Amino acid sequence: MGRTVGVGFGLRRGGGGCRRVLAGGLVAAMLSVLLAVPPAAAQSAQSNNASLAGLSGLSLSPVGLHPSVFVRSDKDYEAWAPYSVTSVKVTATARYGSESLTVNGNAATSGQPSGPVALAVGSNLITVVATSSDGQTSESYTITVTRATQAQQSDASLAALSVYRTT
Repeated sequence: MGRTVGVGFGLRRGGGGCRRVLAGGLVAAMLSVLLAVPPAAAQSAQSNNASLAGLSGLSLSPVGLHPSVFVRSDKDYEAWAPYSVTSVKVTATARYGSESLTVNGNAATSGQPSGPVALAVGSNLITVVATSSDGQTSESYTITVTRATQAQQSDASLAALSVYRTT
């Protein structure tokens, strides 16, 4: 059975609106147009997305990503975490809605935080993969999270600050 979409509009006289008199002196009309979309066309539109994969959003908590604004063409992101942060959660949003998502190989739900990803002191690589529903295409994104050492955590004093004027 096809899908139907109702579209309505009205014509009226006066008030700056559409001025049109229809046959028989009819000045107001409501027209409903029903467009039947054959099931094959609807299925074809869905299958067009079957081979597409990507993200429309990517974020990290409780720390932020750099660059802080997600751009689909950027595949590499960084983040810095204090020593007190022992894990992060990744929120990836599927661009086309039909992709399967993984964070470090573990299944993730689009738009929802992943399970905790443990952080060691130093550099930690997190890989986010969006795979098309037909399994033929995938897009990979990497996040390198650098977790500070305990010594770096406790040394939060500012030794010097200089301001230079640039031209």
